[in-house]
Amino acid sequence: MPVPPTGTVTFLFSDVERSTSLLDRLGAAVYAGELERHRELLRTAFVDHGGVEVDAQGDAFFVAFATAGAAVAAAQAVQEALAGTALRVRIGLHTGEPLRTREGYVGMDVHRASRIASAGYGGQILLSQATRDLLAGVELVDLGAHRLKDLTRPERIYQVGSGSFPPLRSLNASTLPEAAHPLVGRAAEQRELGALLRESRLVTITGPGGTGKTRLALQVAAELLEEFADGARFVSLASVSDPDLVLPVALRSLGLSEADSAEGVDALIVLDNFEHVLAAADALAAFLTAPGPTVLVTSRIPLHLTMERDYPLEPLPPAPAVELFLDRARSVRRGLTATAEVVEICRRLDGLPLALELAAARLKLLDPPALLRRLDSSLAVLTGGPRDLPERQRTLEATIAWSYDLLDPEARSAFARLSALSGSFDVEAAEAVAGADLDVLATLVDASLLKSRSEGRFLMLETVREYARNRLSADAARALHDAHARHFIAVAEQLEPQLTGPEAASLLARIDADSGNLRAALDWVALESPELVTRLALALWRFWLTRGRYEEGDVAIGRALALRPSPPDRAELLYRRGALVISRGETERGRELFEQALEAFRAGGDERGEARSLSALGHSAADAGDWEAAIGFYEAAAAMFRAVDDLYGLGGVLGDLATVHLRAGAPEEARPLAAESIELQRGVGNAQGESLALATLGYAEIGAGRFDAARAALGESIEIARDLGYRHGLLFGLNGLATVELRAGDDVRAAELFLAAAGVRRSLGIEHDPDDSLVAADRVEAFARTGAADRDGDELDLDEAVAAAIARARLSPAP
Repeated sequence: MPVPPTGTVTFLFSDVERSTSLLDRLGAAVYAGELERHRELLRTAFVDHGGVEVDAQGDAFFVAFATAGAAVAAAQAVQEALAGTALRVRIGLHTGEPLRTREGYVGMDVHRASRIASAGYGGQILLSQATRDLLAGVELVDLGAHRLKDLTRPERIYQVGSGSFPPLRSLNASTLPEAAHPLVGRAAEQRELGALLRESRLVTITGPGGTGKTRLALQVAAELLEEFADGARFVSLASVSDPDLVLPVALRSLGLSEADSAEGVDALIVLDNFEHVLAAADALAAFLTAPGPTVLVTSRIPLHLTMERDYPLEPLPPAPAVELFLDRARSVRRGLTATAEVVEICRRLDGLPLALELAAARLKLLDPPALLRRLDSSLAVLTGGPRDLPERQRTLEATIAWSYDLLDPEARSAFARLSALSGSFDVEAAEAVAGADLDVLATLVDASLLKSRSEGRFLMLETVREYARNRLSADAARALHDAHARHFIAVAEQLEPQLTGPEAASLLARIDADSGNLRAALDWVALESPELVTRLALALWRFWLTRGRYEEGDVAIGRALALRPSPPDRAELLYRRGALVISRGETERGRELFEQALEAFRAGGDERGEARSLSALGHSAADAGDWEAAIGFYEAAAAMFRAVDDLYGLGGVLGDLATVHLRAGAPEEARPLAAESIELQRGVGNAQGESLALATLGYAEIGAGRFDAARAALGESIEIARDLGYRHGLLFGLNGLATVELRAGDDVRAAELFLAAAGVRRSLGIEHDPDDSLVAADRVEAFARTGAADRDGDELDLDEAVAAAIARARLSPAP
């Protein structure tokens, strides 16, 4: 019997693509013969190149080679031998230094090779960067970095030969977050949950904190990705405290708004940490009555819905618990084996994944016997949870307490204060709110009480956060939450004036990352510090408007108005709420709010506020098709802006005035107004306003028949809107550019751009384009000519459509 290689080993995994459908097509007898021939050919190729068969099940092989070159040569021999047969085999290779035991190879290298194979197609040979680095003289194609189904770090994958295959079956297009480690010991649970999700559209993984509900849900979603045409979405509810926001947040993960229907969307949505928003269960049930997405929930408590399939998650059995512990422990103590002390540690920790991870981190300081002694004595003391809690929950608390007790006083204090931060947070927030510097944060990461995330951010697991929160007195918690709220209010107020400037895209991304903390701050000040509600609502308004989060902003400003703010603040809140609701398509309600704002600004003698309200009323009139009234409002607003020397406001209203002239059929009157608006917007650094003014100029050039000039202006407008993440600007620009292409004779490109605009429109939650009066006839004509009327704008890749539009605009002849 050949001896399996040790040291540096290259693993080969292979299986037959679509074997089930092939069995149905060929019939059992023919398929059995083909499968037997396949086994003979593969085994011959493996033996000829020095491969050692480790395992073979059904149509799959697992083979080990002493060198990467021999493994690749064997894979090529397999594909050559199978050419012309009915079976198409996909092969994956990965090289590493696995641990070899009596039972076989152990370690991530085995899983990596298997995942690489599963990403490929029949006839394709794939290999990892580690294998590629050991090869010479082999024709390879770099397929780029891909996230595989274990959800950990991306792997750069190469293809042997230049054959043409579809894109790899990887997670690159999903929103499932990366995981720090592979999932261990949950194979049966994965199979059972997969079966449940094929039968039911609502499955809930329940269990106490620390059992690994989230990690299991992510892995199940990754494994099922190919079964959902629209992919998988992960939605963390940890920072969502208002049950009314659960569905809007979930729909937003699909690129939809609350006003949209998700009927026909074939996606899997993971709703994580549902237990604190259980009041949203009825809304979720109503949502699932129509055909659409499947939902996988994690919660400590079942939702108690008729259609729900509850899946209680138990701790790990002894053998998988040891495997998980060893996997985590080897990152700090290489070569650790399953000694009697290791087995006993895992038994004492009841197989709780979080407890195992926390204990494994201690092996950096202690060997297993010392760890067992320390853990044993700690658990005997730290079982002070309520007697009616299950033993495993008290054990988990004791395990966290044990890690906490190993901290020095400074780290303990910072750990407790960090519990005020929700979701992920950066170093600045940790220092400002909790007084935790980088050294303290590093200490907490080493203790597995804090997780490090990309771009200098950190995350505390909810179970750990609860323990940390309990280290605070009521008075200390109150003071801490107040400091937390004031810090994030200051951050929002600092960023808000810059959200129309050249750095807007990066600043909006920063607010996105802190959205959990901003929601938590808003919830706190609404209950404890009403005077701060207005400050935070005003600071976040432009973020909500630009990101299309109209519902969230409407609710928050409604809270602030209900607390009877000062007259100047009330006027500002009315105006900004009107801008949010009118952007959502509620024209009449928006008009009423603008009228109230106008009255309030006038009563306070605020001429600039009065001018802004007049401009907004012009927008309402324009949306209603009353061009004369709109022009009157805009001209009155422009006069007031000039009187108070407000160039920012003047630039905006001149752009609006140009747009209404366009809609009234006077493009030549619109052109100079738009050009002046562009100059003013650039002068004050308002990139968002510049994008809209450029689009307006583009529409004016269309009306005058100057298509090259129109394409150039609209392309520049779209590029700015894309960089800002400004979806209303994208909608306006894409519709205009589509009209240019139609009138220039390119019907197909025009239809594609109109479809892309439709996708943006739906993501904003509005039924009709605000600029329908300018483009509706062209859109109908483009769809009629190309047969695109029945297509869905969501079928297009918006990023690709926008990039293509910008590139074409840049290539246009100078006007």
